Amino acid sequence: MPQKPPKKDRLTMAEVARSLDVHVSTIWRWASPGGVGGRRLPTIKIGGRKLVLRDDLESFLAELNADQSEPAKATVSADRQRQIAAAEARLQAAGIL
Repeated sequence: MPQKPPKKDRLTMAEVARSLDVHVSTIWRWASPGGVGGRRLPTIKIGGRKLVLRDDLESFLAELNADQSEPAKATVSADRQRQIAAAEARLQAAGIL
């Protein structure tokens, strides 16, 4: 039988919510499939209670913060790229670019 993590390292969903000043339903949503941006807050179940390990919470938040600091990568379809190239060619022909 796996050993339980120490109590000081386990947080209830309500404790996580209080510590981050968000509603407890936000924490449940983060822990559900899909989570936030495809990332899910890992949880463990002990005695029928869903708990979050402190290290898992810190890693999850660090990943979310790293994602927000990186600029969003826009995906441009091939058709849209052709439209942009055509527009730039017309601007160059007109002496604007």
